[in-house]
Amino acid sequence: MKLRLSFVAAVAVLGTVSACGATDGAGATGDGAAGTTVVQYNSADAWANYKAIRAAFKAESGITVPADIKNSGQAITAIEEQKAHPQADVGYWGVTFGIQAATKGLVESYQPVGVGDVPADLKATDGSWVGVHYGVVAMLVNTKALKGAPVPQSWADLLKPDYKDKVFYADPASAAIGYSTAVAVNVANGGTEDNWAPGIKYFQDLKKNGAKAPTNTSPAKAASGEYPILIDTDFNGYNQKYNNNAPIEVVIPSDGTVKVVYTVGLVKGGPNPVGAKKWIDFLLSDKGQQMFAQFFVHPVRGTMPAEVTAKIAPQAAYDGARSVDFVKLSQAQAGFNELYKKEVAG
Repeated sequence: MKLRLSFVAAVAVLGTVSACGATDGAGATGDGAAGTTVVQYNSADAWANYKAIRAAFKAESGITVPADIKNSGQAITAIEEQKAHPQADVGYWGVTFGIQAATKGLVESYQPVGVGDVPADLKATDGSWVGVHYGVVAMLVNTKALKGAPVPQSWADLLKPDYKDKVFYADPASAAIGYSTAVAVNVANGGTEDNWAPGIKYFQDLKKNGAKAPTNTSPAKAASGEYPILIDTDFNGYNQKYNNNAPIEVVIPSDGTVKVVYTVGLVKGGPNPVGAKKWIDFLLSDKGQQMFAQFFVHPVRGTMPAEVTAKIAPQAAYDGARSVDFVKLSQAQAGFNELYKKEVAG
């Protein structure tokens, strides 16, 4: 099945998964009271305003959602390893990992409150995943750390001697933003979901120019100058620039980028399904969506506040994100990981 994705989102129709006691858009239902804790793997304080969102949810519901620093790959691995005795209630990850979690039978169908307002290409029709926000792959450039070098404007620029040993990006074989980076550089260089050669060649050349790919990257290291140039999401850069007064310029590459869609899924057999549904409902609520937007991420319901759009790139820069088949990319991810490890990391 070939499903096309506009602005890097996917429509997934992935086999039947077990229902969780909710009707389409009905929100949290089921027997029993919500426990006092909901565990979401991948919910670090510094990411997408999660610290404030968790605090607001606790004030409203009395339920604590602890911080968790796993990335998407680590989250899905942990949930798979714990499948016999789940410890997490919710998984949060890049869209390809959300699709994989459904394919592996790690999540249950759930249609949260407000899901009817989410565009069709930002959710699975079977309720196995739903997008909560998106951004684009961008360069977070610490202008002070460049020490007089010009601010790069394209992927091609990063291969220049000016940026030797200055570029960092998340390991594509581990983190969702790393894989999204791979997709972005691949399509910008003429690749497709079936042809990774341009992207692999680019990473090889980038490595020759001294680029590093840690398993977990931190926008704070871009803000401090430890990472003069970090390839990450645009919203992480805007957060450092406006909320932490860092000398960061956010550059959406002129030769192409893709959207980075983040989704949530209800973990199958999780210890607190009632609380987990309430949490997912909150993320999709008007309040939750606007709290995401305050961190410069694009909500999947509603619009960006005017005071936020005034600070970020023009809408045309986001509208120009390349279309990618994320269902196909999800299926290709394991093969790409091996190719990257062999041809680049190795």
